[in-house]
Amino acid sequence: MPRQAAALRAIAAVQQKAAGSAGATLQPEPSCQPGVGLEAGSKEHSMLKFLGGAVGIIFIIGLLVVIGLLALIF
Repeated sequence: MPRQAAALRAIAAVQQKAAGSAGATLQPEPSCQPGVGLEAGSKEHSMLKFLGGAVGIIFIIGLLVVIGLLALIF
């Protein structure tokens, strides 16, 4: 735990130094925070779910094709 606290203090010091030189604070945008913009019923969530499923199906089909070709060759 003391190492983690020291690491967090070091990160905070670097962020403050960078913020001081840039003249701004290093705060994440509200849309970048976890859980913001991707509620369970949101349009983005359903679109990402669909794309993830499509990519997964294409990957499985490709994997089966490669295994089949290797089985034919060897």
